[in-house]
Amino acid sequence: MLNPLFSMKHIRDILPTFYPCTREMLDALVGKCKDGPAEINVMRWLTRVALEYIGRGGLGHSFGPMEEESEQTEHESALKRLG
Repeated sequence: MLNPLFSMKHIRDILPTFYPCTREMLDALVGKCKDGPAEINVMRWLTRVALEYIGRGGLGHSFGPMEEESEQTEHESALKRLG
């Protein structure tokens, strides 16, 4: 049932949807390091961007902005409990 979602054509069609997510994450990470080297929890950022990819690409919904100091969202908490 989900196979069409993972076809190469569908992936190519939704790829442009992912660029803004990646840019938002990159901007937040660059902002976090603007005063010099900083410790960054990369797993948290990758989880956030993956959730956003699924939301925007698959559901047509954004789970919130990628801001450097934002609290863990309800969706992130639920995802973490599943894992």
